[in-house]
Amino acid sequence: REIKNIKQTKGGGGGMGNVVRFVFNGDGTTTAFTLSAEVAGGGSAIIAHLNGQYIHQTTQFNISGRTLTTTLTMINTDILEGWFIRT
Repeated sequence: REIKNIKQTKGGGGGMGNVVRFVFNGDGTTTAFTLSAEVAGGGSAIIAHLNGQYIHQTTQFNISGRTLTTTLTMINTDILEGWFIRT
C-alpha cells in the first residue's frame, strides 16, 4: 500500500526524467508495492531504504515495470522509502 508518492523536483535537460519520492508502510504481509511510474534505466535508477538503512537491488528488492518487490516481509512499524527517476 502506497502511503504517499510526492514528486520532489523536476529533472534537468537532456531527457532526464523527474525524480520521484516514494514511501510505503509495512503491514506484515505485503511484499509488492506499486510505484507511480516506471523506473528509468531499465529499473536501475532507484535508491531505497528500509527504516533508514540502504537496501540493495536484486538482493533485497527488485523492480519490474512499476512494481517494487521486496525479498522481506515488512512488519507494521517498517518504513520503505526512497527515490527514483521516472521514465
